[in-house]
Amino acid sequence: MVIFYTCMTGEHGFIPDITNEKRKDFKYICFHENHPEAELDKGWDYINLVTDFDNSEHNLSDQKRQRMVKMLPHIFLPNHVYSIYLDPSYYVNKSFYDKCYDYIKKDVNFGICNRKRTFKEEIKQAYDNHKISSLEEYLVIKDHYKKLPKDRSFYSTNGSWIIRKKRDSVNTININWYKLFLGTYKERGLDQLLLPLVSPKKSIFFLDEKDLYDNCFEEPRVVNYEDPQIDKSLIL
Repeated sequence: MVIFYTCMTGEHGFIPDITNEKRKDFKYICFHENHPEAELDKGWDYINLVTDFDNSEHNLSDQKRQRMVKMLPHIFLPNHVYSIYLDPSYYVNKSFYDKCYDYIKKDVNFGICNRKRTFKEEIKQAYDNHKISSLEEYLVIKDHYKKLPKDRSFYSTNGSWIIRKKRDSVNTININWYKLFLGTYKERGLDQLLLPLVSPKKSIFFLDEKDLYDNCFEEPRVVNYEDPQIDKSLIL
């Protein structure tokens, strides 16, 4: 079974109507927390994280709860062979689902979009998007990279779109990725910045980012976070 899913926590995200865009051989699941639009028939099967799962994780920030579902499909979607994750900020056309299926036919294990950014460029992106909230967080990330074996290095990805096969090696990446995310960031953070720390580049299949942006429209988002109080010169 192939499950296409998204997740929104707190009051973040919107639910696009996919009724006329769906592939009949995919199952579509939207995780939410009492989202008002989940009462509408928009082509999804809805799962309410508030009522359908253990609420012990609700002391976490909205983003950490969202990343829990994003990073751990083998826990939240036990009955599947492939999972396809997409951030809850996109309108998608049917050709995008067809692109996903094309990748699945290639027997992808862990697929994520590749980006051509350096470590410093990714850090700047995290800072500009309020995904690093303190100098301490940056120093922790930098220290992790210093400890990587010589045959491992940073690679840049776009975590908005992920295709994964349910298998032990992929589940291990998922678990280690989420654990590192929890331990690194206080409330919110840039998850793809940590992926190279838990998986070598050779274990990742790179999806074409062009396939995402040619077939999806990202909803503009208004961010009201306060600027992190960091001297930018210290990290850039």
